[in-house]
Amino acid sequence: MKPEISIIVPVYNIEHYLRECVDSILSQTFTNFEVILVNDGSSDNSGDICKEYAKLDGRVKVINQINKGVSAARNAGIKIAQGAYIGFVDGDDYIDNKMYQELYSLCEESKSDISICKLGREINGKLINKSQDCFKKEMDNKEAMRELFKGVLYRFSLCNKLFRRKCFEDIHFPEGRIHEDLSTTYKLFANANKAVYTNNIGYIYVKRENSILTTRFNEKRLDAFKGWDEILEFMNESYPELSDEFISCFVYGCI
Repeated sequence: MKPEISIIVPVYNIEHYLRECVDSILSQTFTNFEVILVNDGSSDNSGDICKEYAKLDGRVKVINQINKGVSAARNAGIKIAQGAYIGFVDGDDYIDNKMYQELYSLCEESKSDISICKLGREINGKLINKSQDCFKKEMDNKEAMRELFKGVLYRFSLCNKLFRRKCFEDIHFPEGRIHEDLSTTYKLFANANKAVYTNNIGYIYVKRENSILTTRFNEKRLDAFKGWDEILEFMNESYPELSDEFISCFVYGCI
């Protein structure tokens, strides 16, 4: 029987965090999934940890490749994914044990192609934002895209979202770039007829020291402008009525 959800985890030199991540996935209340660990040329013990989990649980699959970056790792995972839905978890973060049950149920019950939960942020072992009163919102294609660029309910991160497989038709992550979420997520939303959001926290992003995205400046961060060149062209052509939202988002990103 094919899994309902394929969960893709890029892995690169994260031996100190990987077990917590994979354990949080394997402890999900929703059980009909596969975990695809993509070992992206790790030079530490991450590859051995991946092999260990593949032996412990038949739902775990491992891909080994030379180091090509997160985009290439995600593309490799998508190629072999068997699920009707696709989700992503970064190997140095972790998830609530009910996250995929809730995201799956939201998609099925509302007939949505994308479900989204609130993103939790952990700094120094403490969750700095907590869920408030339960809130859900169902959105058609245009409204979901509007909310993506408004950035109030959710932003471009892939990992707090569950996507129906059809969203990935003719879409690949841009290899060799960072900010790959920025360059890809809007395309996935364009392929979705409907999306649904809940403010329940499911995904926990753990802030790490000295990462590319948390340091004051790194030249690779300029990859965002390559993404924005593509976004502005696409949105002006396909969603000109949302110009206030996507131009404001672009200006904010520049600042």
